[in-house]
Amino acid sequence: MIKGWNKEKVGNLDLKLAGILGKIKEIDKLEEQGTISEAQHVERALLRCELEKILLKEEITWRQKSREIWLKVGEKNNSFFTWWQRVTIEGKSNNIKVNGTYSETKEELQSAIAEYFQGRFMELREERP
Repeated sequence: MIKGWNKEKVGNLDLKLAGILGKIKEIDKLEEQGTISEAQHVERALLRCELEKILLKEEITWRQKSREIWLKVGEKNNSFFTWWQRVTIEGKSNNIKVNGTYSETKEELQSAIAEYFQGRFMELREERP
């Protein structure tokens, strides 16, 4: 049912894509020969717009297909993803390692950050001529 609707509403994107690319190549050959008209310039621009639309539809189709596959296959890995999320969340903590020790409290973090940037941006006083 969905395949029938897709063919009726969207059509075969590969055939459309091949047809448009063929027409664009024909116009490009005419341009190389120097026998291209203004109407053919306009036609090529319209064909390129249509090409962009078809490529976008194709990208959307592939995205939907990959999502469908993930929903079918990804469900089997649910326990793994739940475990990984738990490990990742539990393992995260706000700390910074400074001079071999971890700073974990808000005050320690602020102090460590301030010291770092003061050291980075402190101007060295040199005698200038």
